[in-house]
Amino acid sequence: MEKTNLLNSTEVIQDMKATLKGKSWVYLTISAILFTLVIIASIYLYVSNLNLWRSIEKAKTDIVGFQDQITKLEDNSEIVAYNTVKSAMPEIEKNILASQAYIYIDELKLISKKYSLDFSGFSYQDWKISTSAVASLTKEKDAVEKISRFIKDYRDENKNMFVLNPVSNISWDYLKRSFEISFNLSK
Repeated sequence: MEKTNLLNSTEVIQDMKATLKGKSWVYLTISAILFTLVIIASIYLYVSNLNLWRSIEKAKTDIVGFQDQITKLEDNSEIVAYNTVKSAMPEIEKNILASQAYIYIDELKLISKKYSLDFSGFSYQDWKISTSAVASLTKEKDAVEKISRFIKDYRDENKNMFVLNPVSNISWDYLKRSFEISFNLSK
């Protein structure tokens, strides 16, 4: 019996060795596959990191080159002058318009002819024109009618170069109606 027990023990040990040998083979295979995957992933990440690093270095080099080009352009006097003119252009255009008093005088002449008004004096300041006007009685129209038509026509800012400010007073005698007027320029 002892021999049988010993024999059974030996068989059990051999069965256990066979089972362990089969399981260890599976564990060894799984470990090898996982190790291979980790190595492949590490190589991929290393190569990706290397490419990213090269891209960053190239971008840094490009930035330095662009900064050098910008510095050269900023030192170019023609470009500096252009930028100065460009930034001051609204003020320049405003001053050009303000300096065109002859255009405003011509417009006053047209008004004088159209409404039979006589203007005397002329001042221009801060986009505002001030002058004195006289409407005389003629065979065709009364002076008051001329003034009222003039005021009506020049209250619409979209239609004319000037926008008439309110006329505050009119003085008159039998033949003449005198009044002070001021216009704002339509912009």
